[in-house]
Amino acid sequence: MRRLVFVSMLPIALAAACQLAPQAGQERSRHQASHGASAGHRLAFIAEYDTNGDGQVTRAEFELARAARLLSMDKDSNGLVAEDEYIDDFNLQLDMHLDEELRALVAESETRFETLDTDKDGRVTWTEYQEAGEAIFNYFAEGGTEGTVAPGAAHRQWRPDQLVEGGTRRPGLLAKPEIRSLAWFIDAHDRDGDRQVMRSEYLQVQRERFERMDMDGSGWLASEEYVQHVAVSRELEAADIRARQVRQAKIRYGVLNADRDEGISLAEFAVSGARIFTGWDLNDDGVVSTADPLPPAGDGGGRMAVDSTGTGNGAF
Repeated sequence: MRRLVFVSMLPIALAAACQLAPQAGQERSRHQASHGASAGHRLAFIAEYDTNGDGQVTRAEFELARAARLLSMDKDSNGLVAEDEYIDDFNLQLDMHLDEELRALVAESETRFETLDTDKDGRVTWTEYQEAGEAIFNYFAEGGTEGTVAPGAAHRQWRPDQLVEGGTRRPGLLAKPEIRSLAWFIDAHDRDGDRQVMRSEYLQVQRERFERMDMDGSGWLASEEYVQHVAVSRELEAADIRARQVRQAKIRYGVLNADRDEGISLAEFAVSGARIFTGWDLNDDGVVSTADPLPPAGDGGGRMAVDSTGTGNGAF
């Protein structure tokens, strides 16, 4: 009976919460810029909340989905989401996302191994590995001093065709947009701290990386060695992300539970939802679609947190 009463009160609570939307909208650009403002994030938002499949999200669709989400978190059906209920649900959604991304990254590493194995003998030798590395080094050294990669030597990203379709899909939690950038290249290969990378430095790092992957010391890489190296490194990264995300989730819970009582109410959850919705609905027509301009990028860097909706479209 308590759950039925709670459901019947949804329209009333949502209507009351919507009265706070104009004030929440004042912070919408700052929020969205801090939690991701790419076309890919917007498409993920639309895909999550577009319940009738028309390619856009009305405010009613969004509010009802948020209310249903809160209801699913309220395991004891008391109309409030306690911290443990919120964190348990957050962990479930986070693990689903990370596990999916880990599987995809391992599959990609299998494809990369086949690319590195130029003679198709099922092995990647140091020569094959080095040849692929040389292509990357030469790309970043273009326009700079011969044999050196330094700031300003290149302003593009390596293999832009392999990036996230020009930002049309939401970057994953494990995705690192900077991993093929000039800044990443220098950070990863500058051994003497002079903010530039000599060819000799780069080859040294490449050789050390190759030898770490060559676990049996055979002098060449089997597919299993290469893929396992990728899987282990990504799992370590995922563990670090889990720890940081859970800490952030606890902070978000404290913000969402504005009155500091036994849990988050629907009205409190709707206030945060209004801020999220107005953060995407920048033409203020009550609908989020690809016709809306993207929020301006801020200091957040675009790395998304998985929120209580499971999409990573912002929790505040």
